[in-house]
Order: sequence, then structure tokens, then C-alpha cells
Amino acid sequence: MLTRIWRWKYYLLALVLANSLLYFFFDRDLTGKQQVYLNQSVKALESQYKATVNAYDLLSRFEFSLLADDTTLLGILNEAAQKDAAGREPLRHRLLTHLKPIYQRLKQYHFSRFYFTFTDGSVFARLHKTYAFGDKPLDTKLNLSLQKIAPPHPPAGTFSEFTYSEPLYYKGVRVGYANLSVTFELFRSELTRLFPSYYQIVYSGSNVIETLSKEAQKRYIQSDLNGEYYTDADAGLSDTLQAFLRSVHHCIKDEASHQMKSGKPFGVACHLGNQWITVSFLPLSRYATNHSKAGYLIAYTPDPVLDSFTSSFYFRMLLGNLVLLFIFGVIYYLERHARQFKVLATYDTLTGIFNRREFDRIVEEEFERSSRYNRPMSVILMDIDHFKLVNDTYGHQEGDLVLKGLAKFIQGHIRRHDFFARWGGEEFAILATETTAAEAAQLAEKLRIQLQQQRFGSVGQITVSFGVAQIDESVETFGALFKQVDEALYQAKEAGRNRVQVYGVSL
Repeated sequence: MLTRIWRWKYYLLALVLANSLLYFFFDRDLTGKQQVYLNQSVKALESQYKATVNAYDLLSRFEFSLLADDTTLLGILNEAAQKDAAGREPLRHRLLTHLKPIYQRLKQYHFSRFYFTFTDGSVFARLHKTYAFGDKPLDTKLNLSLQKIAPPHPPAGTFSEFTYSEPLYYKGVRVGYANLSVTFELFRSELTRLFPSYYQIVYSGSNVIETLSKEAQKRYIQSDLNGEYYTDADAGLSDTLQAFLRSVHHCIKDEASHQMKSGKPFGVACHLGNQWITVSFLPLSRYATNHSKAGYLIAYTPDPVLDSFTSSFYFRMLLGNLVLLFIFGVIYYLERHARQFKVLATYDTLTGIFNRREFDRIVEEEFERSSRYNRPMSVILMDIDHFKLVNDTYGHQEGDLVLKGLAKFIQGHIRRHDFFARWGGEEFAILATETTAAEAAQLAEKLRIQLQQQRFGSVGQITVSFGVAQIDESVETFGALFKQVDEALYQAKEAGRNRVQVYGVSL
């Protein structure tokens, strides 16, 4: 029973180990596929960003080309550059009136900011804020567009907009710059229209501090992804969307916070509710002309592809476990039948003691050991007297009960290191190790007397004859030893049965 329990424990342990290996390899494969897919999602976000920004680049260049040929505009800028503040005021009104139709068209393309600056960077006129002029936004703003113009007049943009700038010339002399901007809200709506996802920008804390005034900084709060980054608190997000972002950020915070410190592109996945969310991070430092760590453009995309990866993982685990169960079932079946075959090959099916084949094997091993070390060893061969008469009188079923009863009795009355086997039919054999013929004869006589006193069912009392032989210098093989003990048993039968006969001892 204990052996069976331990065997099941080994099977269970092996199954757990095999299942752990399956999980390790399948999980590693799943992680690899997810990472490749997340890397592709970041590349897709970069392509989406470039495509949208490039579209505005093309539009801005087209408008700039029209402005570069507008002699009225260029003449006003040239004249205003040479006037003082009072002299510029009527020229500003002329410019605003002249460009108003153009600004209406630009707003249809989502250009929300349209203004002109002199060569020193000061604003001459804003179409979107006609009352604001005279400041120098180019000195402190961050450009997130793809245009790259060498200093001292880099393109620029505020935190929530993308700005495009183009120099304007009057008779070959630079008189100022035309500037177009797109707010991030409009840029995001265009991204969402073209590529369905939710988009957000987080900015590095250094940019918030260095670029914005104290008053403007109040609009930005620390990102719940990483305290070194800030997000626009006045982005106009719905309560539902804010709750969604909080849930996603709580899910990915640890990994995202660690990755954001590197300033490199990356993607993470979050299982939220019953769906996967792919979150892709694109560093804007790649596109900012004057900031090495501008921030990140983040895309949040519900993604059924990751569900298929997970489903595939569980399916492979299920299939793998079924294969394991089948393999272990086959092993158990073969082992069980192997044990049964071993039992059949080793033990007598009626009495449960060793059969003749196994007894021969044991005697051969013990014979070699006894011969090598010159140790005594004896064999006792016994036969139930008149057993044929028992079968004929009481039937074979009662005869079988006699055989089983005799085997059980002798098994309980021999030494632990002796070997007991059914030799064949009603004959039984005992291998007595470290025993002389005289000692074996004493054991046989004791057994003979005790067996004579036992009752075996309806058969009642029986008698048994014994033959004894010991290995000596005249015995060269275990076959010769069995020939001697068989001769001794024959002599006991011939001498009247129910007696013990030692080979070589006269009657």
C-alpha cells in the first residue's frame, strides 16, 4: 500500500514538473510574441504620427508658398519693420483685414494659430488673437513638428500645439516669419479619425519648468505614470475617459514608469475587464528641435490580437496537458502490466510464493556465492503424501486449498533469509542459506511434525515427505544439487513417506 502511495506521489511530482516546463516554454513564447507585437505597435504609432504631421507639413508649405508670393503682405511686413510701435498699428490693421479670408480657410484645415513675427522673433500680428502682439514666443516654445530649421530662428510650438514656421522675403531681404499652429486637441481628433485610438501627450518636468511661466505651469499636473512627467489638467476629458485612463495607468504604472526613464520608444499591454489594451509610447524628443527629452505621445488601443495570443497560450497549455496525461497514462499502463508480468514471472499464482523459475534464479545466485566464499547452503524439497488421492476424493478445489494452506503455514515458520517456492504440483522447496544438511534436516523434521498436526479443511490431516541436500565439493553446479535433493526425496517416499531423508545418509 505504501509503495503504491509513493508511486502515485512520484507520478504527481513528475506531472507537476512536466507541466511547469510546458508553462515555462509556452509563457516564454507568449512573452516573445507579445513583445514583438508591442514593438510593432510603437512603430505603427510612429507612422501614424508622421503621417498626420506630414499632412499638416504639406498644407503649411502650400500656404507658405502662397504667402511668399503675396506682395501686399510682404510690403506691409517690410514697411512695419521700419516703423515704431505707433506707426505699426495702422499697418497691422491692414494686414489683419488682408489676411482674414485666408485665415478662415486655414481654420477649415484645423490650423488654429496664424501669426507673423519680425526677424527678432517679436510678434507683429496674430489672426487668432488680434489684440496680442509684441512678445517673442520663439524664444521659449517647444516644437513638436517635423520641420527642422537651423538657428537662430528655430520653429516653435506650445505644449499643446504643433507649429510650422517659414521665413518671408521682400526683394531678397528677410522681413519676418509666417507661423501656423495646430492645437493638440485638433491634432488628436485627426489622429483618432484616421487611426482609431485614444492619444495623450505627457511632457518632461524640465520642459514644463523651463518653457512655461509660473501661471501657465498651474495648468499641468504630474502624470500618474511617472512623477517626472506632466500632463495637461485642462484637457477637457470626460469622467468616463478619465476613469479609463486611471485604470490603465494603475495596470501599467510599474513597467511604464521604469521604461519612461530611458526616453526610448516602448509598448506595454494591460488586461482590463474583458479586453486587452495596447499602450504605445513614442518619445517626442525625436521631433523636438531643441529638447533632448521632450515627452511622450501615448496611444491607448483596445486590441483583440493580444486576446488571440492569450487564447493560443491556454489552448497550447490544455493540449500539452492532455498529451502529458496521455503519456503518463501509457507509462502507468505499461508499468502496471510490467509489474503484473513480473509477478506472473516471479510468483506462483495459486499460493503467492516464488515459482520454480524464480527459485532457480535465486538458487543459482546463492550457489555461486556459497561456492565462492565456501559457505554452507542446503536445499529442502518436500512432497505431500498421496496428494492424488486428495484430489480424487475431495476434488481439485479442496486440493488447491491444501496447497495454499501448506504454503501459508511454511512461509510463517521459516527464517526471514530463507527462500520458499512451489517446485511444481504438490512439491515445494526451501533454500536454506548459511545452513548445513544437519541443520536443514532439523528444520524439515520440525515442519513435518507441525504439518502432521494441522487440519486442512475437509481433507483434515496430511503428511509430507522431505529430501535434504547440502552443497559440498562434490557439487559443481546447482543442477547437480537439485539432482541430489530430488534423490533424497525419492528415498523418503520409498522408505514409507512422512519422513525426512538427507542425501548421502543411509536409511
